[in-house]
Amino acid sequence: MSFTTAALLVSWLAIALLAFGMAGLMRQIAVLTVRLEHGQSSGSRRTTRDLIGFSLPDTGPGGPLRGPRGSLVLFSSPACASCGEALEDLAGIHTDRDLVVVSSGGCAGVESRLPAARCVEDGGDLMDRLAVPATPYLVAIDADGTIRDVLLPSGPDDIAAWAPTMPTQEQR
Repeated sequence: MSFTTAALLVSWLAIALLAFGMAGLMRQIAVLTVRLEHGQSSGSRRTTRDLIGFSLPDTGPGGPLRGPRGSLVLFSSPACASCGEALEDLAGIHTDRDLVVVSSGGCAGVESRLPAARCVEDGGDLMDRLAVPATPYLVAIDADGTIRDVLLPSGPDDIAAWAPTMPTQEQR
């Protein structure tokens, strides 16, 4: 086989592979288009915002999130730089609610930044169950264990503006 023949065969093989790849991409675009036309978001997956009004059970994975006066829950990851900033912002907030940090890894450093908080280690499964979209992420839970509000902070002032608006048990 000559060099020219080998190059021609390799070229046709590459064209065939590109055509199959393009067909696969076109199929995925068609599926996403149909979902958007029918009002479904990516797989119509539930989000934490959909859980506002959901009451967490006393026992099970969500039990540690409940507090007798309600709680502010921060979902974080050890490698997340903005999670550390959120911890510091949360430490500067005056609230009568319990502070809970759910970490996808360990709780190292949480006690030093937020000594009043309870930390739940290896909370990745809990994050999945509650459909936490990203970290840092905050969830306000009232004294009855009902999710009242959620926040995906985008700046340093978001937490300070959001936390005081959460009604306490006495204000309801």
